[in-house]
Parts: sequence; structure tokens; C-alpha cells
Amino acid sequence: MICCDLTQECRHELRVELRLTAPNGFLTVFPRSEKYLSDIDHMMALQYLASKKRYDRYRSIMDFVFCELFPHWKPYCFAFYREKEKRLKDIMKKDELVRYDRRILIALTKAYNWYCDKREQSWSGFMNEINP
Repeated sequence: MICCDLTQECRHELRVELRLTAPNGFLTVFPRSEKYLSDIDHMMALQYLASKKRYDRYRSIMDFVFCELFPHWKPYCFAFYREKEKRLKDIMKKDELVRYDRRILIALTKAYNWYCDKREQSWSGFMNEINP
């Protein structure tokens, strides 16, 4: 969960958290996107863009990204948390997961570019631009 400002301490905490949640490889079904977010600058770009979003409702940053980019999956995610649904890898075909991973990576790359350009943008504006 990202819950601090852009201080050096925050950068260290984010890096440590990523290592602790994925010590032996990737925990998500979106490995390319997770790897992209392992770079602290890419993670900070996501925090910058989604600063008003509630990360604490999700168990992982990848759950947050997936559900916020594809809101129709939110109810499923929360049902999974209550142990009422299966994991995504158990209900989606591999090619579907790869397509979602690619779409997430494209969105994260765009978020990073906006961050580098210091572009003022809300999450809803971002969503409108990536999903016209």
C-alpha cells in the first residue's frame, strides 16, 4: 500500500514493501506489469496519478491497479477477498491474462510519462484518455 509523500524514506519503504511481497518471483498473474512497478520511479508515478484513490481497500498494488483500470472486476476481487470466488488464473485463459497484463503495462507507461512531464491529471481524466 502506498500511503506517504515523495520523501526519501517513502521511496525506501516502497522498495522494501515490494521486496517483501514478492521475494521469490511474481505473486500476480500480471508479471510484466509487476516487474515494471518494481522500479521505484514507476511506482511513484502511479502514486502521483492516483493520489486521491483508496489503496487500502486492496491487498496488493496489482489488485488496486487491475481493479481501478477495469472497474467491472472490483466486485469479483472483493468477493475473492471474502473467499467467495476463485483466483483470476483459475477463471481466465492464459491469453486473456496476457492481454490484461499488456493493457496494464500500457497504462502504467502512460502514467509514468505524465509523471515525468509533471502533467496535472486526475484519475478520471487518465481513465478517459486511456479508455476513450
